Amino acid sequence: MDDLNPAPIVCQCGRSFQQDNAYSSHRRSCKKSNKRTRELLEKSKEVHGRKKLRLQLRRDANEPGPSDPTTQNQVRYCLMFMAEQDIEDAPLAQRRPQRLNRLLPARYRDELPVAAPSLPPVLPPCPNPNTADPVATAKRKRILRTPRNLFGVVRQFFIDKIPAHDPDECITIEDLSSSTTPSAIPNPTANLAKSLYPYPNKSSFNLGNWFWNGVQKSKRSFAELVKVISDPEFKPDDIAHTKWSEIDNILGNNLKGRADHDDEAKDSSGADLHSADHEEDWMDEEDWMNQDAGWRTSKVKISVPFHKRQATPGPCDYTAEADFHHRSLVDVLKERISDPHTGVHFHMEPYELRWKPNENHPEERLHGEIYTSPEFLEAHRLVQEAPGEPGCDLQRVVAALMFWSDGTHLTSFGVQRLWPLYMYLGNESKYRRCKPTCNLCSHVAYFQYLPDQFKDFANPRVGGKGPKPALFAHCRREFFHAQWRILLDDDFIEAYKHGIVIMCFDGIRRRFYPRILTYSADYPEKILIALIKNMAACPCPRCLIPLKRIGNLGMALDRRQRSQLLREDDIHRKTAITSARRLIYEKNYAVDSKTLAGLLQPQSLVPTVNAFSDRLGPLGFNFFLMLVIDLMHEFELGVWKNLFIHLLRILSAKDPQLINELDFRYRQMPSFGKDTIRKFVANTSELKKLAARNFEDLLQCAIPVFDGLLPEPHNTAILKLLFTAAHWHGLAKLRLHSDSTLLIMDDVTTSLGEVLRHFKDVICPVYNTKELPRETKARKRRKAHKADTARPQAAPTTALLKSYNLETYKNHSVGDTVDTIRRLGTTESYCSRVGELQHRTSKSGYVRTDRKLFERQLAKIERRVTRLRRIRNRLGVKPSQLSDDDRATSSSTHHHIGKSQSLHMHIGTFIREHAGDPAVQDFVPKLKDHLLPRVQALWGSNLDHSSTTMDASIEHSGSSAIPETSCIFFKNDRLYRHNIMRINYTTYDIRRKQDTINPRTSHRDVMVLSDSQDEEDHPYLYARVIGIFHAEVTYTGSRTMQVDYAPRRMEFLWVRWYELDPKATVGGWLSSRLDQLRFPPMDQPSSFGFLDPADVIRACHVMPKFRLGKRHEDGKGLSPCASDSKDWSAYYLNRFVDRDMLMRFHWGLAVGHVYTHRSKRDNPSVSWPYNRRRASASKATHNESHTRPGDEDTGEVVQSQAQDIVDEGSDSEDSDVVPEEPDLANSSDEEGGGTAQDQGDSEDEEEVGLEDMYGYIDSEGDVDSGMD
Repeated sequence: MDDLNPAPIVCQCGRSFQQDNAYSSHRRSCKKSNKRTRELLEKSKEVHGRKKLRLQLRRDANEPGPSDPTTQNQVRYCLMFMAEQDIEDAPLAQRRPQRLNRLLPARYRDELPVAAPSLPPVLPPCPNPNTADPVATAKRKRILRTPRNLFGVVRQFFIDKIPAHDPDECITIEDLSSSTTPSAIPNPTANLAKSLYPYPNKSSFNLGNWFWNGVQKSKRSFAELVKVISDPEFKPDDIAHTKWSEIDNILGNNLKGRADHDDEAKDSSGADLHSADHEEDWMDEEDWMNQDAGWRTSKVKISVPFHKRQATPGPCDYTAEADFHHRSLVDVLKERISDPHTGVHFHMEPYELRWKPNENHPEERLHGEIYTSPEFLEAHRLVQEAPGEPGCDLQRVVAALMFWSDGTHLTSFGVQRLWPLYMYLGNESKYRRCKPTCNLCSHVAYFQYLPDQFKDFANPRVGGKGPKPALFAHCRREFFHAQWRILLDDDFIEAYKHGIVIMCFDGIRRRFYPRILTYSADYPEKILIALIKNMAACPCPRCLIPLKRIGNLGMALDRRQRSQLLREDDIHRKTAITSARRLIYEKNYAVDSKTLAGLLQPQSLVPTVNAFSDRLGPLGFNFFLMLVIDLMHEFELGVWKNLFIHLLRILSAKDPQLINELDFRYRQMPSFGKDTIRKFVANTSELKKLAARNFEDLLQCAIPVFDGLLPEPHNTAILKLLFTAAHWHGLAKLRLHSDSTLLIMDDVTTSLGEVLRHFKDVICPVYNTKELPRETKARKRRKAHKADTARPQAAPTTALLKSYNLETYKNHSVGDTVDTIRRLGTTESYCSRVGELQHRTSKSGYVRTDRKLFERQLAKIERRVTRLRRIRNRLGVKPSQLSDDDRATSSSTHHHIGKSQSLHMHIGTFIREHAGDPAVQDFVPKLKDHLLPRVQALWGSNLDHSSTTMDASIEHSGSSAIPETSCIFFKNDRLYRHNIMRINYTTYDIRRKQDTINPRTSHRDVMVLSDSQDEEDHPYLYARVIGIFHAEVTYTGSRTMQVDYAPRRMEFLWVRWYELDPKATVGGWLSSRLDQLRFPPMDQPSSFGFLDPADVIRACHVMPKFRLGKRHEDGKGLSPCASDSKDWSAYYLNRFVDRDMLMRFHWGLAVGHVYTHRSKRDNPSVSWPYNRRRASASKATHNESHTRPGDEDTGEVVQSQAQDIVDEGSDSEDSDVVPEEPDLANSSDEEGGGTAQDQGDSEDEEEVGLEDMYGYIDSEGDVDSGMD
């Protein structure tokens, strides 16, 4: 009979109807449904307006106009702009890079990043399965594969039908860029008819929004305020009588009903805000009540056990006086998913990301996002295969919960501290989660520490002697897990079992099942969550490897034990804890009684019931799996920090003067990027106030600093150790891994364990290492703090002996990194750095409180900011973004050099003033030789020369009676100099980033592809930029071309080339050495030259080889233009400066570096040695031999064509570096020019191919089409 009853019609307000006419009648009067309709109409109008503007731009660009060069350039720009906008409505994944610049050399083309391949439109709904044969409609596991994109990436879904929502379709080039450009299309006028409640008018809202979204007074904040009050719509009279306190109360209160603030809700004119005139306003407040995840308060209660030898034996309940401020996890989940402005990026269906760069490369899996990880896919599979809810056919979606918690001090002085719990959803991209401006972090709770008043409660019950540390530690654990039991309430358990129905942003109701995937914390908090003892017999919260064996990093035994001795929340663990608690709470044993050791010591357990085990254990949840690795605390502030400190001890033991030399070298280290490598200013050896990012910089620059400080063979061994540590660190922080790079990282993990043990066993015993002065002082302070007497005795001032220790949890956690990435994706998704970044929000909110009961005030501030953001989104108001010079370049262009012509110089005057300078020798002939093939290609003459090199052009000119270069003329014989060039490049993870080149600073080194065809040669060339120029060039050459004497703008770089040092050890992965460079003698013709900016791949970091000293000891060089007086004898190329640079030396393994997919390289500097093959009993830790991409043939063929791009942008100064300007200031032919600011497979699986615009693509990725 149920099949005969039609499904009820559910309105967006939640009411359901059986009859169509009843629903239609209700629909006309439903305020929430009407409001939703209005929002959809406004969105549709916005899209239509943008499309209309694009069509108008296209018509304007196609109209004929004047033929002068300026107008032609304007028309050309409009045409390019039209080409960009013409495909804006199409998903980015379906677009091909645009051919905007046909001048890029064939040997290097920078491909624009694109999103993952998109799915085709949704297919029509399937027939009702109830009318079909049950056997025929049995569920089968099907594989849906998308077409491959330009980078060889394909998405693979394990679903029965194409999903209705694909967030990757919304991704634009700006979303893939770290330096985006504000859209040139104006936003439509905001709909002022939408509610501003509780603000009475727009002026009040704008001013209140400015106040609550700014913390410190700054120039940016002041400019935003000026923008608010200078708005033509701003009316001072509108804010004169605004009751700000009442509005703040409404924004900050937890809305449980109107009665909570009926007495206060009056507008500025005294009118009742709850009257009929404000009915729509109260509809908005009802939305808050239905969707808002407000804060709650609860009392935390624990049972304190006093043993039988104390004054009052037996358990006694203790309730903390302070309130525990928290939010419902279910309510937070509803708020996050139903938000229409972030829900569009929410991934409902997980998928595998697979990669096949060319026809000879085997397809392999990519590891990056949480929603593409095996853990997410497995959770999704279990939810889909579980029996559905009776009568519910809604889509079932896994909501991946990711938690961060860490205590933080709120003040530089004082004891005020906060212990926040943050939550993200793994269904959202990590690139958005890591951006605070996306506001994807939810503050869930502010944990309470065990109060100091607890001592007053326990003191009389223990006989006045004060509770022992063991009891304190036990109560802290009980107190923490009592708070988690409050968070894991019955509503959450019900949602975990049966899901929760939520209306999504697209108006579709879905059933969401929350699943906890990660919990990021430092080691002290990890053991608090896992409930194990600190550095006891089994110190790891994930496995049971004994303490004495955790130093076996990378060994075969260590690999087997990691997989065989995993911690599980099984019956044996629960029984041991239950038995121990029975002895404590029923027989009044002490919590540290030796009787309990037999029960708890084998696994280093503690007698506390875990809240996750208690609430979620019966549902099959193993809480040990959520405790993920943490690179920041465990490597950068752990393994590397300890290694660096011990290296300082070794230097001090060898010769204290070596510490001074180390500080000097670090201070001489050039910076790189905007903040990639920061300038080392203070004495590094003092380690004053260094954060994790500072230790990261120290590691990346350590090799040239330590080189030569110790005698051989220790020097070589330490350089290899530093190389291996930097290599492992770079691989561990990759944002996109493949199966191949994980195999390499697995091998490097083994090498890291070997070199660390060699360092400990062979090198360290040679030196009598003692505490550093800072360590001695810190030890004295700790002793004084622990002393019981009022005047503690002075601790001895002598430094104690210190040895290097490998038996620590932080060293052990390095071995879990590869398996964690394979299981959950790359490490930045769950690194504690994400939570640390959110501490800024909490600390900025604390400044606004009165420092008393600040948790409650922080909760109110969090609600105010969230609700103001909701109002902004309703009004279509975007956060104020002031223009930044470093964001002025379009992401789709390769490079930008400014348009200014104020810094001009006459060529003849320049050569005459710098006569005798080696850099200026043959300046004009070299420049014309460089420009010849470019101008011929630009003028359309002699197309065979369009991609020739400089040598080819010289040969061509020499074969003519009149050299072709004599046909090149410079308008007014002038060159125009620029201070800045910006380079956009596609990164290894298919993103877009930008480097800034400034010849006056240390940010002046670039890398280009080598034109050598020998696979054994080094693939890159390196150069130092001396000057950035453009010229107006006229070409009067070949007779076959049409006469066109109009000057064309030509951009070029004046460079000084590096060469690989022939006397140095060849750098590369096999030798574990960095590539070494030097400047060739200046009398060589190839020392100086010119470079097309389009040939530049990106900037590079060149570090001095301090060991050899400077080339000119007297500080006098030969070339003022090249500033060679400060040259070092040799340099190191830093391949570890960032992730993208690292992957450029793993040739062919970077997904985004398309130029490496088309050719092989056997050079040891960039090819990974396929050296070791290890067999392991566990498949998870099996380390196969490393084969080069292309050594295997799977028969799959992928067809992709590269596209060319064009370059546009703007120019600005770089104020973050110290100028080192070459002597070009006197080259201008006019004075007073002023300054210019340049800017398993299984049998039940079925693979389904998808069809795209190029033809049918089957499940193997082959294209069947009559089109090329």
